[in-house]
Amino acid sequence: MAKTKPYHQQLKQLMAKKSRLLSKAEAVEGMGLVETAQPLWASAAACEERIAPLLDLLDRESEAALHRISAASCFEKCAEPSRAANLYRAVSAHIVICTSLCHLIRFKQELPSSPSRCAPN
Repeated sequence: MAKTKPYHQQLKQLMAKKSRLLSKAEAVEGMGLVETAQPLWASAAACEERIAPLLDLLDRESEAALHRISAASCFEKCAEPSRAANLYRAVSAHIVICTSLCHLIRFKQELPSSPSRCAPN
């Protein structure tokens, strides 16, 4: 198994900013100020969208997918359903591709290693 690449400082700072925005948005919405929370949700979504490709670059695709899902959820909360749908589609496509690759790798491993095994007697 490959060693996971560490987060760099810029990514850590962006994640901290996103966490603060999410906490504020949840608190404001929890007070019943849904419209006031919408810009906070939008800012958190923007952070999540920036975080995901940075995680992809670190070979942390699963984490990146989770951040895309979080961004989509934030976009739903700030009344941007088309942006949310695009992110959900991107994550779904990624899952399908990864699953297909896993099946292909397994299939190749199950093939006979020498062509003579495949030839009829």
